Amino acid sequence: MSRIDLKNYHREAMQTADKAFSERNTGNFSVAKELFRKAFEQELKACEMLKYEWECEPTRSVVFRSAASLAFNASLYRDAEKLICEALLGNPPEEIADELRDLYEQVNFERHLKLRGVTLQPNELQIALSGDDVGFGMISSRKKNLILSSIKSMLLRSILKKKKEPFTSKPKKLPIDLLESVPRGASFAVSLRLTYLDEPDQTKLKLGSSLIE
Repeated sequence: MSRIDLKNYHREAMQTADKAFSERNTGNFSVAKELFRKAFEQELKACEMLKYEWECEPTRSVVFRSAASLAFNASLYRDAEKLICEALLGNPPEEIADELRDLYEQVNFERHLKLRGVTLQPNELQIALSGDDVGFGMISSRKKNLILSSIKSMLLRSILKKKKEPFTSKPKKLPIDLLESVPRGASFAVSLRLTYLDEPDQTKLKLGSSLIE
């Protein structure tokens, strides 16, 4: 195994991934996905070099986790699933093993949505509600509006936190709105899209770790 080649493959993958994240942050989702796929293919070369290097830890598990994450972002869920399993077959440090398990849960969630014909963009999320006021595809309108209001408030807090601005319980104007899809029968499930009000040129926000902390 050439460590120089290994580092080069990984560095190239990270450089491509940086471009992918940049494109996704500006709303160019299709371009971003292709770049994530390219980054994944680059990182996969590093994985192949480490496949049977069981004692090369934490390098082995870190590289496999990176490749799995890139596959996930490229919507290559089966590839991500296999890489996570291969990483866990080795001897990853417990912290990295926990991160791999968390990523596996995210992969399973996306596969769950895909099986039901639901595709979420990075500025979208899906909520599924259940309880006494919920039936298959039906919900109390009062309860639904209360939940959506809470989600909107949470997103506003996150935005203001990023801008380092104080949060007030009754802001003069909310800079965001939520677009709601047609309800689907899954107890009660809808997709939500985050959008700006009266700011058409504003860069699109991304739902994820960079927004919600």
